Amino acid sequence: MTFAFFFAVSLGVNQFRGAPMSVLGGKTHVDKDHGKNEGMPENWKYCNLSDMDSFKATGDLLIIDARPGLFYKYGHIPGAISLPAQTNELGRETGKVLSGVPGNRTIVIYCADAQCENAETVAGQVSRHGYGNIYIFSGGWSEWTETGRPVEK
Repeated sequence: MTFAFFFAVSLGVNQFRGAPMSVLGGKTHVDKDHGKNEGMPENWKYCNLSDMDSFKATGDLLIIDARPGLFYKYGHIPGAISLPAQTNELGRETGKVLSGVPGNRTIVIYCADAQCENAETVAGQVSRHGYGNIYIFSGGWSEWTETGRPVEK
């Protein structure tokens, strides 16, 4: 009886979360396709693999890997800087990474895959530091490697 009560209360509270969890646990899938940026609470947009190729071709790009540092060490997008979302002092660390980066520079942030929220966490910090040309690569590391793109270790 007690379990049933708390389960029912949990389901009710879950509906008020910004990103409700599925009944079976874990995050619900959030569609992060290119072009679906309406109503974004922060100052960023989603980009896809084609956009990544275009950004890299321009050369004026800062890529941030929001995955835990251990994953970064095992491989990352060439030129990416590690800024793990779970770091204890994310705001301070973000300031260090952005030190000397022009305010108009294109910044692309990625994490593991489309269900990973680390990129949004880091994008929020980058935005709070005054940057506005921020993109989240929605396919993340998994799409990058699955399509045979180069990897740096």
